[in-house]
Amino acid sequence: MKKLILMCGVAVSAMGMASCSGTSADKQPETVADSLGYYLGKTQGANINQYVCNMTEEQKAETKFDKDAFLLGFKTALDADTANDSYLMGLSHGMQVMGMLMQMHQSGVDINRDILYSQFKAMLEADSVNQEAAMADQQIYMELMRKTQEQVMARKLAEQQKLYDENDAAGKKFIEEQKAADNTIQTTASGLSYKVVKQGEGKPVTEGKVDVIYTGTFIDGEQFDSSNGEVVAFDIDRVVPGFSEGLKMMAPGSKYILYIPAELAYGEGNARIAPGKTLVFDVEVVGASADNK
Repeated sequence: MKKLILMCGVAVSAMGMASCSGTSADKQPETVADSLGYYLGKTQGANINQYVCNMTEEQKAETKFDKDAFLLGFKTALDADTANDSYLMGLSHGMQVMGMLMQMHQSGVDINRDILYSQFKAMLEADSVNQEAAMADQQIYMELMRKTQEQVMARKLAEQQKLYDENDAAGKKFIEEQKAADNTIQTTASGLSYKVVKQGEGKPVTEGKVDVIYTGTFIDGEQFDSSNGEVVAFDIDRVVPGFSEGLKMMAPGSKYILYIPAELAYGEGNARIAPGKTLVFDVEVVGASADNK
């Protein structure tokens, strides 16, 4: 939802985006001011609608986005008294604080808004501000935030470790099952398992770049990467350890299946690959790359 709110802030700059629910057939405005309002509304509405349409089902479930509620909030802002600067300043500041609260909520920390407002109101309506007391409160707040961030980080690390352990165990079980079903699968001292589908001739390319055709999948068969049948050049020493080790065993013309456990793959994961994931690569080595100097 934070991303959706940010999207609202930049919608005014994007023009001509299509909505997944069609366009309006309202009568064209006649004045310049009305035309500005007309097209500003259309472009912003289309922007937000397109963003919502592009959400995954998981994102929609997480944000619980409701168009009627969104329109109510949007209309409330539009109906604000633009001549009342103080009101608009309060509205703007409230939105900033809400952004902070949403970030905390996403981290598992829910702030009591009633307490927040009551203290905000009391301090704002006070006849004066005790600077020493205010600075002391600021220090307390910063210390609380530090401890909260540490707790959030510790919880995230624990969740990541749990996910790593579950995926790693599933991957190792998968490899053992593959080996039990196929005694031609071998395992190196490092833990890399591999099956020789076809053995090429000559010596493997052990340094520089090598031309390969490959497809990478998870243990459930889901594909996460592929050269799509095309030859691509890899620097042998700039890929994950398990992939590098496998390439260095493969003479030109070889086709292997590499079963790479998490510790020889992406370990803690990245944007595309979850922590602890075992990777399976179908790899064909074409030969030393022409890119080698």
